[in-house]
Order: sequence, then C-alpha cells, then structure tokens
Amino acid sequence: MIALLKPNPKSSFAQDVEDWFLRRRSGHMIRHYYSGKALEYWEAFTRHSKEYYLFDEEAALIQTYAEQIAKKYGQATVVELGTGGIKSGYQKTLPFVKAIMPKLYIGCDWSEESAALVCAIVEKETGIKTDVRLGDFNNKDMQLPTGKKVVCQFGSTLSNIESFPDDPLPFDALVSNLKNYKQNIGDDGALVIGLDQNNNPGSLIASYSHRYHAAFSESILHRIQRELRVSRHFDPANFRYNPIWIEKSYQFVHALVAQCDGGFELDGVPVNYAKGDIFSYDNSFKYPQHILSNALEAAGYSLPQIYRGDRVSLQVVEV
Repeated sequence: MIALLKPNPKSSFAQDVEDWFLRRRSGHMIRHYYSGKALEYWEAFTRHSKEYYLFDEEAALIQTYAEQIAKKYGQATVVELGTGGIKSGYQKTLPFVKAIMPKLYIGCDWSEESAALVCAIVEKETGIKTDVRLGDFNNKDMQLPTGKKVVCQFGSTLSNIESFPDDPLPFDALVSNLKNYKQNIGDDGALVIGLDQNNNPGSLIASYSHRYHAAFSESILHRIQRELRVSRHFDPANFRYNPIWIEKSYQFVHALVAQCDGGFELDGVPVNYAKGDIFSYDNSFKYPQHILSNALEAAGYSLPQIYRGDRVSLQVVEV
C-alpha cells in the first residue's frame, strides 16, 4: 500500500524549481533527486568513491549495534524516514530490520522509486510485510499504525534542512522536525538517528569530490530541461556542482554554481543569474553533540544512547 503524505511530490516539482531559481528558498531540492538517472549516479558514487566515508561508517555501526537495540525494541513496527537506494537497503535497512524482526516495515520517502526498491528488498529477504509513505515526513501525519514503533533515519537525513548559505543554523526547524517524529511515534517507541558529525572541511569536501557525485548533483538540471517548460536559453552546462563548508553554522552546502551570466524563462517566468551565483540544492548540517542534545531536549526526548564511529554516530532516543 502507498499512502500519500500531501503535498504530492510530483506536482510540487515545478513550484520547488521556481522557488529555487528565484531564490525564495534554498536547500530544499534534494527531495527530487533519488529516482531515475540521479539514483543510478548515487548508487555508482557510493560504490566507487574511496573518500566517501559516511555510508561505510554508518553501515558498520548499524550492523554492530542493531542486535543490542533490538533487545529492547524487538518486533516493534520499523518506520524508516528516507529509504535510500539498493546498497543502503541491503547494508543498512536490512540488518536493522532483521535484528528487530517487526511484523511491518514502513518506508517513508519523497521518491516512490527508492521506497519501493527498499521495501522489495525487505520483503524478499525477510518475508516481512511492507508499506510505503510517500511525501514530507518532516511536517506531516505519517498515518502510522498504533503500537510500539522504532522510527529510524539513516544517512544523516536529519541534517537536510532548507536554509540559505550564511543563515544561522536552523535550530527551530530541527526541533520542529524532531517534535513531528515524536508525535508520529506515540507514547511507546524510539527514534534511531544516524548522523555525520564531521566538522573537518578537507575531509568533507574530499568525500564529495567525485565525478559520479557531480553527475548526481547536476542531473536535476537535465530533469528540469526534460520535464518543465523552460526556454531554449536554459543550458545545464552553465552550472557546476561545488561543495561549500560554512564553519559558523556547521553547514555543508551542496550547490550548483553559475559559471556565467545568463537567463531563461521557466513557464513564462523570467529567471536571471550572474556568474558565481549559488543555488543550494541540499544542506547537510554537521551538528555538534551539544546542539543535537539541546534540540532533542527541546523536542521532549530523553538524552540519547550514543554509539560512535570515527566521524559518524548512531543515536537511540526513547520516547
């Protein structure tokens, strides 16, 4: 079963693109990436990059500690916020689900393709029933069943909050997202969060400086050209992927940067840009522990049980 959490991500694509290029919003486009060619590029990136540490470090933590987490939450419904792709399904979701052995696994994502892929992996490998929730899990009722639930969110998805470069760290938005998760979990369960807490700019930039990640990042431009009403002056070659670290807000910006002055029309709306203009499609905030702990407390959670790797942590919070 696929339950749609409004707004419909397909119908919101055109509006999100308009808001992005007219600089009304920033860092919100990542929800439109994990399907089609972009998902292929992402899978290739995680397979071939030697510098991208987040996936392997987090997968190792999940595989090491899932059984320990399951001792308290075994057979609870597992709800995953942001399902990832095939590799993530096998190396993160599956070990976690096998440890919990729920009667039901629910994959929540903006991408129906990603959620369906991971649900298929879970059903094939375990026989566990699965459901899909499609849409915005940060601000919506996820329509979850009653009873004990473990809500897990891997891939540092909690850090993907929209914000303009150089804005302050969006603490209130972080707390709001955490409150929504808590409301959906109910009175009996836990939140399991995988986080990248690396604040080393050299390591961060090196981890994403790969041709497949650049192709992944720039693929949205080709989708815009295919699917939306843009004038012939729209040229994907006028933009290049560039990662940017902003220390004061612990903000790692995934941006497409204009390589020249230019302009085009988007469904009749004029868009102009100058060389060097930054269009952030995603933010990844690298929360220090004190900021995350303060946010969890403000959202009404207890202090987390923390399992640490070199740069990545797995945090378990009771509701």
